[in-house]
Amino acid sequence: MQTELLGESFCQPTEAELSHHVWAKNAPLLYDSLVTHQLDFPSLTCQFLPLIDSSNLSTLQTQKAVIGSQAPPGESLTQLMILRLKTPGPSLKSRQSAPFSIIKPENSVLKPGFNCIQVETRIAHSGDVNRARCCPGAYNLIATKSSDSNLYVFDYSKHPPTPKTPNPEPLLTLAGHSAQGFGLDWAPSGHRVISASNDGLGLLWDLEKFAYLPSRPTEDIAYSEKLLEKSFGLNEARFHWASPELTALAGEDGEISLVDLRTPKPPSCTFQSGKEVFAIDFSPAVETSFLSAGAEGEIKLWDMRLNSKPIHIFSGHTGNVLKAQWNPKSNSLFASSSTDKSIIIWDCHSLKPIFIHKGHFGAPNDFDWNAYAPLGILSVDEENSLQLFEVDSDLFVEESL
Repeated sequence: MQTELLGESFCQPTEAELSHHVWAKNAPLLYDSLVTHQLDFPSLTCQFLPLIDSSNLSTLQTQKAVIGSQAPPGESLTQLMILRLKTPGPSLKSRQSAPFSIIKPENSVLKPGFNCIQVETRIAHSGDVNRARCCPGAYNLIATKSSDSNLYVFDYSKHPPTPKTPNPEPLLTLAGHSAQGFGLDWAPSGHRVISASNDGLGLLWDLEKFAYLPSRPTEDIAYSEKLLEKSFGLNEARFHWASPELTALAGEDGEISLVDLRTPKPPSCTFQSGKEVFAIDFSPAVETSFLSAGAEGEIKLWDMRLNSKPIHIFSGHTGNVLKAQWNPKSNSLFASSSTDKSIIIWDCHSLKPIFIHKGHFGAPNDFDWNAYAPLGILSVDEENSLQLFEVDSDLFVEESL
């Protein structure tokens, strides 16, 4: 909307811009640390690697994370990237009275020009990187889901900082899907990968025989087992952290299927969400509980022993919920991201949202909790923004933190 004022025209701020302005004004009071980094291209995925270089005496701590790029219009070059992240360390946090903030440079402990986020390794990738996840038992192994329908496995420790050629050189190529998708997960132990795509297939690969053969030439590996086949696209595939033989798959028809790998047909149990499901996460505290995130802002808490209806429905988002993830250091906290451009932290004890992050101008495609910061999150959005923040724990009290 344009408004005439004294012969001149200007654009009236949108509701989203006004909301972001209010958030930015109050941000120094809400966060212990906040870093916003503009990427060259959008990323649909992000995940911390289980690495940290820190000591109680260090000013800054260094972590690593993996992201992936989407090809810009007219180009085909896409990359898998390993980031080096530098944030305030334990010593600095104990001495700092005012929160570290990029928004207010006068409060920042970093020198002008210091880059908190750097690309350590760039790896050529075939197709857009829809999802990237590192192996829990060998973090140097990263599996990706590509827009070309294949999955790829990279050993990032074998790649130079920049690609020698534009040709992708994955350790392994996993074939079997006929369409792209986003569902991807590693088993909590071993080297098994599960995948879900728009072709309605849930597939499983066992890489035990191949994971430690870096000299082996790249080759297609036919899927070892078809776990599920539906006429609707599948969006999510997850292993249970405590029972690695149990997996969950869900998608466009709103049905959540629990599949036992020992008896994959038929599914062990199904749950009817009613709306499209985009993400699932098993509770780290209660083995029988899991979250589902779906269309129209719904987040549901389920008990595997009761598949007739969810235990609770969390309402707060105004758009589709793209992801829900439990806090690994808490018994009751989880976070969710949505097309409404927000990330909400929820408390299952009170059944209410306790914090809303509104730093993104685009929908946060993916986020990940920081295992080394109780309220730290890394997130990426469709507007090329990567954000690394830690909520001020003094804003609320949660017993399990």
